[in-house]
Amino acid sequence: MATNNTKYLVKEKGGSLIPTTSSKPTISQPNEVMIRMKAIAINPADAKMIDFGGRVTSWPFVPGLDGAGIVEEVGPEVKKVAVGDEVLALFAAEDRGGSYQNFAVVPERNVAKKPATWSFEDAASLGCVVPLP
Repeated sequence: MATNNTKYLVKEKGGSLIPTTSSKPTISQPNEVMIRMKAIAINPADAKMIDFGGRVTSWPFVPGLDGAGIVEEVGPEVKKVAVGDEVLALFAAEDRGGSYQNFAVVPERNVAKKPATWSFEDAASLGCVVPLP
């Protein structure tokens, strides 16, 4: 298992994507899922966050709202997905949850299993997963 995480940071409003390497993120909440990214989609909101700072709570940040990959690790309360499942998710543009990195961590409610007939690219381009109450 890889222990390093390549991610693309934006250091300031209007800045460029800067590749950097950090430690692989960890599960910190019992309902979290770590996903090893296989494909991402560029959401128009990603560009707006980078260019105008909309929805960015602090700089630097890792963009990326859309993507698909393979479950790498799950918290103890995760029930709907398991290690090895192919999934798509609604990611969060921030350090642990942005999709523009090798490993991203998101809440289970934001994750759905990828249909077997879809490629990772198809799944990443769906747009987003809408959690149901």
